[in-house]
Amino acid sequence: MDVKWIEFFKQLGFTSLWAIILILIIGFLAKKLFDFFIDKTIDSKKSDLGKELEQFKQELSTEAQIHKLDLDKTLEEYKNSLQQVSQEHQIRFSKLHADRAETIKTLFSKLVKLEDAMISFVAPLQWSGEPSPSEKSNIAANEGNDFLSFFHNNEILFNDRTCEIINELNFKFKTAYDEHVTHLKREKEPHMYKNLPKDLDPYFDILKNEVPKLKKLLTDDFRKTLGVL
Repeated sequence: MDVKWIEFFKQLGFTSLWAIILILIIGFLAKKLFDFFIDKTIDSKKSDLGKELEQFKQELSTEAQIHKLDLDKTLEEYKNSLQQVSQEHQIRFSKLHADRAETIKTLFSKLVKLEDAMISFVAPLQWSGEPSPSEKSNIAANEGNDFLSFFHNNEILFNDRTCEIINELNFKFKTAYDEHVTHLKREKEPHMYKNLPKDLDPYFDILKNEVPKLKKLLTDDFRKTLGVL
């Protein structure tokens, strides 16, 4: 034992060596007991902290799972909504395409009727048994008005290029019609129209050359729109 410790205990009144040894043993045991309780306390705190940490992890995992479920639900709802919008758009587009196809079909049919009526009206040779020029004039005018009216009522379905071709076609038909009407009047009253040019059937030339070119452009444009090219 260190001499300093013996002197220390003697100053405290412990003169017997055994008493001093006993005190040291008690002190040693007390220290061990203190360390034991400290270790137990630390282990208990570690255990509590471990439990709290595990509980926090579980709560965090549960909360993350809930958020994931909510996110998946929101994502699924968004996908369903997007799919519904896509389907509605597809339905509207399909209906629009069907309406446009039906309109094109009807308009082209009216164009053919107008072309036939105009060719019959301005033809240089008129066959016996056919309607009179006056009747053919009325037929051509009616077909022209019907074609133009139908186009204007459905113009919203066509792009600018298509409208330009149709308007140009209508202008050519009107020009040929007006020139032929003037020609008929000149034949009936030559003195009234003696200063007008007497070119051979310029109105018929319009229908033979200019109209077919425009009609071909329109036909190609319609086929492109319908997706049949």
